[in-house]
Amino acid sequence: MSSGKRIVTLCMNPALDIATSTEVVRPTDKLRCAAARYDPGGGGINVAHVAEVLGAPSTAVFPAGGPAGQVVHDLLVAEGLTVRRIAIGGSTRESFTVNETSTARQYRFVLPGPELTVAEQTECLLQLRRAVDAAAIVVASGSLPPGVPEDFYQQVATLCAEREVPFLLDTSGGGLRQVDSGVFLLKPSLRELRECVGRELADEAEQLAAAREVINRGVARHVLV
Repeated sequence: MSSGKRIVTLCMNPALDIATSTEVVRPTDKLRCAAARYDPGGGGINVAHVAEVLGAPSTAVFPAGGPAGQVVHDLLVAEGLTVRRIAIGGSTRESFTVNETSTARQYRFVLPGPELTVAEQTECLLQLRRAVDAAAIVVASGSLPPGVPEDFYQQVATLCAEREVPFLLDTSGGGLRQVDSGVFLLKPSLRELRECVGRELADEAEQLAAAREVINRGVARHVLV
């Protein structure tokens, strides 16, 4: 990484991750749980956190609002991360995980994100543009929240291409399907690769062919499945 440059991450749909445990998960009954643990979550935030742990300076760009959004922001700052928070009117989503101690099963409950206004989306791109000036790479990871057009990550790819900064993308659904150029590294899961090409991939040969197809279409220079 170039001297003084940072990993800039974009997390359009962050979450406050809440985790607890109980002996048995059953319907109707009140479940007595252990003390909750709170962590900032969302793909881009996770990338920034790991980068910092590994010694690579990073900046996390994300929208956040409401009490949960404030907790996410405060936890990141307490960990020493550099952040660019975009204040929004909606409340940041929460993700709730319950570990069942009697079976070692894990139950995950993921709420939808807040709907972002056009002005809030524009501010996200503006803050990202400012952060890109000091970026070695830009990593966008995670889903798009309600209200954000499916071509949003293509806008990010174009922005990075204009600044000649490599753009790494890890997403799914419409946000993935609407990207057609400008990605340096695309990291789909096998399910997401199927979404890219619109067909089942029965074996490794078909998976490799699909990855090459994505590259040949000009979507990305590299694909890591």
